[in-house]
Amino acid sequence: MRWRLLLLALVALTPSLARADVPIEYQARIEPRFPGVAALGTVAIAPFTGTDGKEFAAALRAELQSAEVEGRAFYTIRNIDDAAKPETAAAAIKAGQAAGVAAVFFGAVAKAVIDKTEFKQDQSRCVESGVLHCAKGETVQIPCTRYAGTYIVTPAVHVVADAKVFYTETVTVLRGFSTCSETPVLSGFDKVLAKMTEIKHANDVVITSPEQLLLRLRSDAAIEVRKHLTPTAKVIKVTFKDQARDLTKPDQEQFRSAAQFARAKRLDRACGIFETLNTPDKANNVALLYNLGVCQEALEPDRPAAALEYYAKADQRTTTPDRLVSEAFLRTKALVDALPPGSRR
Repeated sequence: MRWRLLLLALVALTPSLARADVPIEYQARIEPRFPGVAALGTVAIAPFTGTDGKEFAAALRAELQSAEVEGRAFYTIRNIDDAAKPETAAAAIKAGQAAGVAAVFFGAVAKAVIDKTEFKQDQSRCVESGVLHCAKGETVQIPCTRYAGTYIVTPAVHVVADAKVFYTETVTVLRGFSTCSETPVLSGFDKVLAKMTEIKHANDVVITSPEQLLLRLRSDAAIEVRKHLTPTAKVIKVTFKDQARDLTKPDQEQFRSAAQFARAKRLDRACGIFETLNTPDKANNVALLYNLGVCQEALEPDRPAAALEYYAKADQRTTTPDRLVSEAFLRTKALVDALPPGSRR
């Protein structure tokens, strides 16, 4: 009798043990907003005009030279004669002709400034140290300085053969930091906590001077230009639902087959099957809607609104809380809300 009960228990557990949602990591390729610059041929980068123009051109050159797609350099870059210091687009194109390139990057740094503001901040100070903590503290006001950086650059790619502008966009980068004249006096266990925090953030790049801030602003602007023009690889972590029990048995078989392809990282096959299952009579199926959202998120990671549309439908049709659906809905909604209004597509 005891063995029979154990066997029945194992049979009862089998469905839950067999079912496992499918977490995968997928290497996605995000296409740029302005593709085609590399296809023009060899390019050159002329010194930009404006404050920090020469320095920005050097940062952009380094960023594009390091750009790789599938392990290969994406751009072929040739240097322009150091003596050439074009002040106009026509002069930059002429310098590009002399260098024998197909296109030339040229533009202007309109703003590269760091504003400094003085202010005071409340600071807790330990005046009597305990064994494991501060036994007595006080609050004092200390002088601080806030540095706010603004970097605005308008790069353009000019085709040498016909002087046409292939790409142009204004890039604005804002970043800042604050520093104070003194740090709180810590003791006992507070010192241990501070040290643990220091270790945790040891790999973070901390900006502590105006010079470092300008370097970071320039680098961020160059990275933004590179993202406009160059495909980027991104590791996408997603989790598919493994079963949809409220489908018919034949549809459940197809659903499980798609989940197996997803587990094998064949998202092309998996998502193709899920799309085939997406017929009007299954419009309320939470698992299918959710998996279609996962497909959108994995295959088009630069368009979170497309995934959010499916996740929102799945969320509206849940009758009890569903962790995967809720997390996916909130995650993509936050991504969409963070986008500029014109790019929420």
